[in-house]
Amino acid sequence: MTESTAMPVRPAMLVRGMPQPSLAPGTTTTLRSVTVDGMARSYLVLAPARMTARLPAIMMLHGIVVTAQLEAARSGFLPLAQAGKAVLLFPIGYQESWNAGSGCCGTAATAGVDDVAFLDQVAADSRANLPILPGQEYLVGYSNGGKMAFTEVCAHPGVFAALATFGGEPLAACSEPQPMPLLVAGGDQDPDLASARPARTATQTLTAIAATWRSRDGCTGSMTRTVGIARIRTASGCSAGTAVESVLYHGLDHYWPVAGKPTEPYSTDVGSQAAAATLMWNFFRAVTTGMR
Repeated sequence: MTESTAMPVRPAMLVRGMPQPSLAPGTTTTLRSVTVDGMARSYLVLAPARMTARLPAIMMLHGIVVTAQLEAARSGFLPLAQAGKAVLLFPIGYQESWNAGSGCCGTAATAGVDDVAFLDQVAADSRANLPILPGQEYLVGYSNGGKMAFTEVCAHPGVFAALATFGGEPLAACSEPQPMPLLVAGGDQDPDLASARPARTATQTLTAIAATWRSRDGCTGSMTRTVGIARIRTASGCSAGTAVESVLYHGLDHYWPVAGKPTEPYSTDVGSQAAAATLMWNFFRAVTTGMR
């Protein structure tokens, strides 16, 4: 059972909620709350300081034992809000973790919180209270957040227009898989993507995820290009206007790929063109507007 207080959407309105210190110049930072199964949950909203039109929204799920504030600061998506291109949503996991299923992960799994319901409610609350463009709501997940993102779109594939993950894999097959745009990324030295049972490398894990998605989306061809240390394979001929893209970073481990010298922990410089935020945003725009 979920609930929240909705209000009419007005494109130029201020974000209502508990104001927070701004995380970046030219933006506002607000903490909004929803109630899920009687539990108060929160999410950060980073929006352009001046909003005069509806914008795409990016919801990003943080890694385990990482705050939403840190994920916002290091993700590389902040310039989009500063430039008035997107509204950013950062849900806050239960004790900085997500219950992605199959026993994963941390205290959220131990407590059995319903994070699928939470993310659905954040999506609904943001639509009701923020000037978000319908059909241009995107989900991003890192590590534990990536696993949670796969779980969310498997349970409710119609909530988001596209999905992008880094350093996370689906923990179970969807019972009723549906075509959906996906960008799946990871480093070929990522220990979190490698496994002993079945024995496979990080590269094999990423390849398998992309192959499964290409099959479910009915993709018939592909092309490969290289951007810096990133090898990008883009599927073509996919059904229902979907797309599948896999990004394998050579020599990279579990750290989030950023543009320029990292100022936040758990991130590494891969150059502006290969940064995760750059590739993900370009992918989102391509699958929903045909533009990069």
